[in-house]
Amino acid sequence: MTKKKTLEKLKIIALLFLAALLSHISGIGCPIRWLTGIPCAGCGMSRALLSVFKGHFGAAWSYHPLIFLMLPLAILWLTGRLQDRRIIKLQKPAAILIITAFIAVYIVRLVLKDPVLEVDISKGIFWKLAREVHYVLSVLR
Repeated sequence: MTKKKTLEKLKIIALLFLAALLSHISGIGCPIRWLTGIPCAGCGMSRALLSVFKGHFGAAWSYHPLIFLMLPLAILWLTGRLQDRRIIKLQKPAAILIITAFIAVYIVRLVLKDPVLEVDISKGIFWKLAREVHYVLSVLR
C-alpha cells in the first residue's frame, strides 16, 4: 500500500472517529434516529464494535450481528487487500450481498422488535419541529 493511500485511509478513520465523538458528546447518537426517530440499518454497529473490543462477543452480536462480517472487511480495507486483482472482480457482487444482508437483518430485527431498534418518531427532530409548527399555526389562527 502506498504512503498516499495510507494517509487517505487515516484521514477517513480520523473523520469517522471525530464524527462519532461529536455525535456522542452532543447526545445526538445516530443522526438518522435523531432526525426521524427511526433507527437505521446500521443501528447498534458502534456499540457492537465497542463490545468486540472488550471481548463481549455475545453483546456484540445482540447489538448488531453483522459486526462479524464488517470487521474482517474493515481489516481487508485497512491492509489494502481489497485491491487484490482477484478481489476487485468480486467487489460489486459482494457489495450487493452486503447491502442485501443489512436490509434483511434490519427487517428481521424490526419484525422481532429488537430493543436496539426502538422506533419512536415522536422522538425525532422532524416530528418535534412539525408539532411546534402546528402549534404556532394554530395559535395564529
